[in-house]
Amino acid sequence: KNNFILRMEVKVLVLLLVFSRSRVDGFRSLVHSRVNTIRIGKMSRKVALLPEHTFISELPNTLLAFGDQGNNLAGNLFQFSLVPYLGFLYFLNYEKNETPELVQFGFTYLLLFVAATIPTGILAKNIYGISLADADWLHGGAESLLSISNILIVIGFRQALKNTTTYTDQDDNTFFNLVAKISAGFILIGVINYIFFGIQHLEAHSPFLQGIGNLDITRSEPINALSIPTWIVHFSSVSEFVLAIRLANQFGILTNPKWRGFALGMLPSHASGICACTYHLFYNSPNLKFLVTTQAALTFLGNLSLCFVAYRLAASNGYLFPWQSNSEEDNDSNRALRYQSSSSLTTVAKNSESLNQFTSPDYLLLAEIFAFSILGAYTTKYGSLAILDYLQVANPLVATALIFGIPVAVASISFKDDSTSSPPSNL
Repeated sequence: KNNFILRMEVKVLVLLLVFSRSRVDGFRSLVHSRVNTIRIGKMSRKVALLPEHTFISELPNTLLAFGDQGNNLAGNLFQFSLVPYLGFLYFLNYEKNETPELVQFGFTYLLLFVAATIPTGILAKNIYGISLADADWLHGGAESLLSISNILIVIGFRQALKNTTTYTDQDDNTFFNLVAKISAGFILIGVINYIFFGIQHLEAHSPFLQGIGNLDITRSEPINALSIPTWIVHFSSVSEFVLAIRLANQFGILTNPKWRGFALGMLPSHASGICACTYHLFYNSPNLKFLVTTQAALTFLGNLSLCFVAYRLAASNGYLFPWQSNSEEDNDSNRALRYQSSSSLTTVAKNSESLNQFTSPDYLLLAEIFAFSILGAYTTKYGSLAILDYLQVANPLVATALIFGIPVAVASISFKDDSTSSPPSNL
């Protein structure tokens, strides 16, 4: 089962790459018509069209760069980060882990976000001549897939917590899981259509979803400033991932303590998301170009970390590499350790009021996340205008403090010691 899932995930990425390369001729006329004239405000100017062979010869490299990553080091790190992530999915989907179904699906769905950055990066760089981060409508469309992925992970952990505390059969959620997967599929189709048809009439800095919610203010902001919908998507995806970390930690308290280590291993990926938001806060300033490389490094480190903690989780449930001794005694010992810790922790955790926040209706949680994201979007976009001059200076020390300070704060809150926590040695 695990090998089949892994093969299918790899085939999906390969097919997407092949499909993109097969569309060269289709893109050619589109590129000719779009690159000839670039509109900036109310003025239009003619720019030289790159030779056809240059675009075609550079396309394969662009496809593999997962969008415009700023420099070669960052591009390589983003590319190589896919390998440990596939390893992470392989270990996560180990049958005896009993990973919640929607959690598996959510982490796998993230591959579609990775794949979406390929065509959006091509369009932004080769048609508009800017990075994906500066093309708001492309940027927001791709980022929305990450938000959907995180929502699925959060709901999956919440369902598992509810089932564990109420002894509800996991099969009762089959219909809900099916609806969630179908909805995620329709959203994916909508994003793809939005990207490939939007290129026909949208400009480089056209806002995502027509900039719905943007305010008509007197003071102008940089042309590459994120729109309200794009900021909402960013706040949503970051807050959902933070909640997923907390839920995974609680899931480890109730079941296998290795899930708590799994939650800890998610922190570098969270830091990568904070790095991206910090870069956008300073309007993608060239003075902070190092943040692109930092984000790529944190992404690579985060995927390595996820792969490692997923392996530890699988090993605790009896997973062995082919060259390891397949000792039933060792397997039984691992399972005994798991269920012994699980049984003692569950008794305490069931009476804990701290789990009440995770058992409220899912629709209420989604509404709270949406409300928080709207508030964060408006506060960031228009509150930053008060310090616009300072943000445009782009202080590297402040940016670095945000990148590492926020994840440390999240860790201190999510992993604080309480009566329901397992011993640190079990993390």
